Amino acid sequence: LLGLSAGFLLLLRVVLFLVGTAPIRIGAAFGALGRLPQYIGSLFSRSPKRRGGNNPLAWLVYLLMFAVVLGLVLTGVFMVNHTIEEIHEVLGWVILGLVGAHVLGMLFHSLRFRENVAASMITGRKEAPAEDAISGSRPVFAVVVLVLSLAFTIQLFRNYECGAAVVRLPWVGITVNLGEAEESEFYQYDMDIVVDGKVKNKV
Repeated sequence: LLGLSAGFLLLLRVVLFLVGTAPIRIGAAFGALGRLPQYIGSLFSRSPKRRGGNNPLAWLVYLLMFAVVLGLVLTGVFMVNHTIEEIHEVLGWVILGLVGAHVLGMLFHSLRFRENVAASMITGRKEAPAEDAISGSRPVFAVVVLVLSLAFTIQLFRNYECGAAVVRLPWVGITVNLGEAEESEFYQYDMDIVVDGKVKNKV
């Protein structure tokens, strides 16, 4: 269930890649990655240049985290054999490592550039050149994302039938059956996707 919630959050982030403010769109990510060598060099200069938005290393870690979360969701839902189960476990450790790298990077950036990165993540405000300024924030987007995330997660847990290991995905009318049956040395997972009372797929 937590994996499905993470998948929904990832879907919302993809939407923000397209319709969010300039610093969080996909174009900003690719632009930042193109400046990655220059940014790394600036970390060791006497007067590093500040920029608005996320720095290139942060974008690199973000994109890797998004990819790993997608892998975790897919391997969690389609865990049909021991190999996929092992891949899922490895990805779990990878995401923990990336989260740790993100926290360390935030601390290093805060000390190197003498700015409160954690606060800027909440307020959206930071010191930057005038050319990196945006016309304004979109707090409505933040509220919508928060409300949708909470509503999806709450409804997902309400729709879960523990005894049958069945959950109906909120708002889309799809039921996912995640059942376990112990078999030999590992658990065999069966997944049915049911739409309008009919089984559409079985793994």
